[in-house]
Amino acid sequence: MRARIAKYRRLEPNDRSDFVIGCRLLTQPFFFDEPDWIPAPSSWSPNIVSFKTYDTAEADGRALWDAVGDRMSRSPIFTNGPVDRFGEPMLVTRLGAGLIPRSGDGYL
Repeated sequence: MRARIAKYRRLEPNDRSDFVIGCRLLTQPFFFDEPDWIPAPSSWSPNIVSFKTYDTAEADGRALWDAVGDRMSRSPIFTNGPVDRFGEPMLVTRLGAGLIPRSGDGYL
């Protein structure tokens, strides 16, 4: 795993530094029906391994923004208000990796 991270970050293969690995969490994802899928812009690469952004001041970003807005304006999910699509919320206790305090974190 370390070797693969070093490769993606263009570091020395034997780099033993403490890699910071981030995670993004989508809080309110939505999905279009297949006929409404938006084709990827020509500037999109299938080999992107880090966060890709588009600026609405540029052509590709503006086209994506407009395409999403167009599809949202035609969808009852967005035009009729929130829809309870997945049932009632529930609290789930997760067992797994917890916080491991380190010196300097203010926990010790």
